[in-house]
Amino acid sequence: MNSEDAILMDAGDGARVDETAFDGGASEDAEAAPQLVRIEHDGREYVVPVELGGAFLRHADYTRKTQELADQRRELEAHRQTLESRAAESHQQTMDRARLAALDENLGAFEGVDWELYAQQDPEAAQAVPSQPPGERRGGIPL
Repeated sequence: MNSEDAILMDAGDGARVDETAFDGGASEDAEAAPQLVRIEHDGREYVVPVELGGAFLRHADYTRKTQELADQRRELEAHRQTLESRAAESHQQTMDRARLAALDENLGAFEGVDWELYAQQDPEAAQAVPSQPPGERRGGIPL
């Protein structure tokens, strides 16, 4: 590889810079001529001054970093939505457990009821599904 061979830099968005100077046959006029580089951008090649080659690379780097930032933001948003979903599920589970505890407490009040005696004293009430234990609803019903 000689000194005129290209040094190619891939910037991630299709921009490449070939830093080979175009000397036009190594004449004295070539030394006064601006240094040129070959830029490959979006599949096409351009010959531009060296100063612009850096600008293309900076633009390509900016584009790559902007795309990475957008990807990170999408990942963060997906993670936030997952956390919100889990928090809602956890809240629902907590509410379900609270309802279950209340039902267990209500059922516990029925454990001491003598259902046969209750059915003899008030057959209709014994067949109905009470919202409270019979002893609390009808004072004096045997528990």
